[in-house]
Amino acid sequence: MSLKNENDKIRRRRKEEANKQVTLLRSSLKTKPDARLMAFDVETYENDKSITLEIGYVFVNLDKPEEKEAFHYIIEENLHYTNKEYVPDNRELFKFGTSQRMSLEKTAEKFKQHITDADFLVTPCWPS
Repeated sequence: MSLKNENDKIRRRRKEEANKQVTLLRSSLKTKPDARLMAFDVETYENDKSITLEIGYVFVNLDKPEEKEAFHYIIEENLHYTNKEYVPDNRELFKFGTSQRMSLEKTAEKFKQHITDADFLVTPCWPS
């Protein structure tokens, strides 16, 4: 099976799981129906998890889920690292806006500024 087909299957599975989690979250947030969520993902180098390749996050208000604000940062000092052995390198395929290249230090500053705007954080949970 091709890598594209495998990625499509993963995307479908992730979307289904995300929909389940949003439903669960909505039911547990009845007291704050306008909650602002920040969902984020950090991609690391497959051979050294201490090397960050990209950080992406999106904000969504539960009362207006169609209005999203997305950010994606590709870490400049780690451009020479490429995932390919265990996971595909998709850092140039961000679909929700424009990616920005910047240092890990500046990316961390932006992340810290934005995280204070969130009522709740949502992170990926990968099965073991």
